Amino acid sequence: MSECNLLGIKKLNKLINKYTKEIKKENINIIFNKYDLNSISFEILNKIFKNYKVLGKINYTDKMEIIINTGKIIKIKAIQNDLLKIIENLNK
Repeated sequence: MSECNLLGIKKLNKLINKYTKEIKKENINIIFNKYDLNSISFEILNKIFKNYKVLGKINYTDKMEIIINTGKIIKIKAIQNDLLKIIENLNK
């Protein structure tokens, strides 16, 4: 999982490059986290990581910190829909 800003993308690239010697590229799945208006375009993110399976994105909500800290992530509809899309992509 990676945030959709330049620093997050740089960290993700470094992490992937470190582990692709041990893990096959086709076994790497990517989910972008905290996606908002300031994030890099999802189309661009898909092009940057075209050699990997991009499962989707989780849109940022101001309730994100509460959700993470309480474990009630499935009960928030906006995130629930994002997670369902990710699950569909995982099953493809």
